[in-house]
Amino acid sequence: MGIMGMNGFEARRLEDDGIIQIGGGASLVYDTRVPIASASLRSLESNIQIGVQPWISGEQAGGTRIEPSGDEYWFHFEWLPTGSGNSLGPNHIGVSRNQTKVVTISKEATTNFVQIYVANVLRATGTVPFAINRFNRVHVFVDQTVGGNVEVYFEGDLVTPVLTYTLVAGDISALPGKPNEFYFDHGHSGVSYLDDVFAMDPNDAVAPTDINDLANASVQPSFIDGNGFYTDWTGDFTDIDEVPADDADFIEATAVNQASTFDCGDTTLDNVFFVQTKWRMTRTGTTAGVNVQIRQRLGTTDLDEAITTAPGSGNVIQHHATDATGAAWSVAGFNGSQFGPVSRT
Repeated sequence: MGIMGMNGFEARRLEDDGIIQIGGGASLVYDTRVPIASASLRSLESNIQIGVQPWISGEQAGGTRIEPSGDEYWFHFEWLPTGSGNSLGPNHIGVSRNQTKVVTISKEATTNFVQIYVANVLRATGTVPFAINRFNRVHVFVDQTVGGNVEVYFEGDLVTPVLTYTLVAGDISALPGKPNEFYFDHGHSGVSYLDDVFAMDPNDAVAPTDINDLANASVQPSFIDGNGFYTDWTGDFTDIDEVPADDADFIEATAVNQASTFDCGDTTLDNVFFVQTKWRMTRTGTTAGVNVQIRQRLGTTDLDEAITTAPGSGNVIQHHATDATGAAWSVAGFNGSQFGPVSRT
């Protein structure tokens, strides 16, 4: 089950977290309120009429967004509403394609019962409510075919759905295609908080393979805290350890094929299933090439991920499905790993 992307809102700068406000006039801010037992340090807070898109795709600069390999996918999130009622229209949390809603979850205005929307049309209302003033852990399975189900699960119970809807031909024809991003449209008359967003593909033969492993998953940030084996780029780890990122402090490549790797803080979790790194980059000229490649190193083994365009001013979000040896991630594998950029032509 490949994780197509995840977001714990830990970059603490909206651009670096891949968030775009697509509606409403209010602001988005970070908050230290996080789900119980989550390893996240920040949640995303919004108030009236907000739409945001933390990409589920892990999109690299100039790259093609990831979408499910087949017709099935899961998405998970933690959501905290702070009040009942819904005077400004439905909350929608789910997946979309190029800002067009695919499958989203909402809550009924007076009862707070969970709802399923397909292509922005209400299709089912359940009898189980969202809790107010605490985080709700929500897991959604979609088989995006005629006769396929949308199944909503709560609080790590991945056996018994709280709401199911079976897609009909009209649903499929109304959809814009497979999702390639996460969607959050907050129309609640109050404040709510979002955290620990995942999107997963159960059919791409990439670990993790058991959905139950992810029933209580969260996104733990790990910040650069030391120099690694490769040190070609000018500067050291103290130049890139700020959170949020500071463009006035940086390391610099001055030629093609220069590499630097860095140690990161150890995980405190019992398991590691997936690693995603974010790299804030600026590029002027072509002396060091126009591309970048993210390298990971474990022991004496290096693994270079796919080459991608080095943005003039932007971010590279790199998925690491395995450790540098090709093995499934483990706590020891992550804690022993280094990560860093390589300048390429």
